[in-house]
Amino acid sequence: MSGDRPEIGSNLSQREIDMLLASISEGDEDEESGGAPVQRPPVPTEIVRPYDFRHPDKFSRDQIRTVQTIHDTLGRLISNTIAAQTRTHVAIQFSSIDQMPFADYLQGLDSQTCIFAVPADPLPGHYVFELSLTIAMHILDRLQGGTGMRPRIPASGEVTDIERALLSGIGRWITGDIIQAWREIVTLNAHDGELHMEPHQVRQVLGSEVSLAIVYEIRIFEQIGQLSIAFPGSSLEPVMSRLSASMLFSATSPNLKSRNGSEWGGIAEPMGRVSLPVSVNLGRATLTMADVADLREGDVIVTDQDVHAALEMAVSGETLFEVRPGRIGGRMAAQVVGINLQNGQSA
Repeated sequence: MSGDRPEIGSNLSQREIDMLLASISEGDEDEESGGAPVQRPPVPTEIVRPYDFRHPDKFSRDQIRTVQTIHDTLGRLISNTIAAQTRTHVAIQFSSIDQMPFADYLQGLDSQTCIFAVPADPLPGHYVFELSLTIAMHILDRLQGGTGMRPRIPASGEVTDIERALLSGIGRWITGDIIQAWREIVTLNAHDGELHMEPHQVRQVLGSEVSLAIVYEIRIFEQIGQLSIAFPGSSLEPVMSRLSASMLFSATSPNLKSRNGSEWGGIAEPMGRVSLPVSVNLGRATLTMADVADLREGDVIVTDQDVHAALEMAVSGETLFEVRPGRIGGRMAAQVVGINLQNGQSA
């Protein structure tokens, strides 16, 4: 540039230089036209960011992905629970997860459905889950001894006290599974949810509250319905920092601690309480089918085991120890006198 104009420093981008040159040329054109209005180029659209104040983004993408991971597990838990109670096949498939005002979530529900508002204790407020009324009544028909194929579908406000009690039981199943699915993030306390049959009856959550809405498709008894859950942002606020993939992974990893700091210590502690079948081989003998058929009380079978040699002890079918038989009080026992070097060291 000429010396009568300010020097452009290296801190200006090429786009800023072009805009500066355009403004200078526009000023020259204004002077030449005697102050007549000159059409100026529009403001570049890339510097304008649209923001919907009615649908604000309260959760980041990473947090939404973490909640989706939790609810992938929740879908399997609920499917197993309902299948065990109804003794029939249940398929639950994750459909969507979105953040929206709670009022919009309610507007997306059927006018007649089963909604449970559950205290999120120890978190503030309530969370809400909903099960299609048709699906719920098919489950109720099965619980009352029917086939589950031809339930009574009640009209508005015609749910009996018995049906309401059974529906509350289904709500407790789902609440228990929600507690289990979220236990790596927060330990929710068990509370019975308040049952509502119409969306407009829910008053525990403000309609303007930005919530995470998770929707599933549920198939049972040849019927397709919806299962959905809404978590208000204010309820998840205390654990928002834990809603990340790294935190969820670290929470699900075992607590690997031991005296020497090695990782196997944390694994061995819970494994030490697992029950395993143990058997002692007293000897082997080869008999024909005719010999077995001729066996009578008092017959003696000669085995290949030396009476002075140690016996083999197997754990879960794998020979690991050498033992000698004996008694402790009135019970038979085996004393370990050696370890099978081929299998014991690897175990």
